Amino acid sequence: MLEELGADYQQNAQIGRFNVDFLVGTLVIECFGDFWHCNPAIWEPDDYNGSLHMRAGEKWAKDARRRQRLEEMGYRFHAFWESEIRDDRDTVRRVLAGIIGERS
Repeated sequence: MLEELGADYQQNAQIGRFNVDFLVGTLVIECFGDFWHCNPAIWEPDDYNGSLHMRAGEKWAKDARRRQRLEEMGYRFHAFWESEIRDDRDTVRRVLAGIIGERS
């Protein structure tokens, strides 16, 4: 989709200690897996993810701290859920077009 929108991007970009899925200028775009990031549409806060060795709520807090740190470093941040990308590509494309247009 980024290519279709003509975005100049880096995939798996390193920002300090963080590896981000996509970097478009100073815009971080993440694709959160429903399992690995415990999509709240599927997981309850106290559900335990054995692969992560933490509860869903703990994973959300960890992701929020990471996002906050990236934003403190001057990056804008947007995450899409795996199920959004899989089930509603038109909306994802529309949102991407909007946030990429806002980056300047």
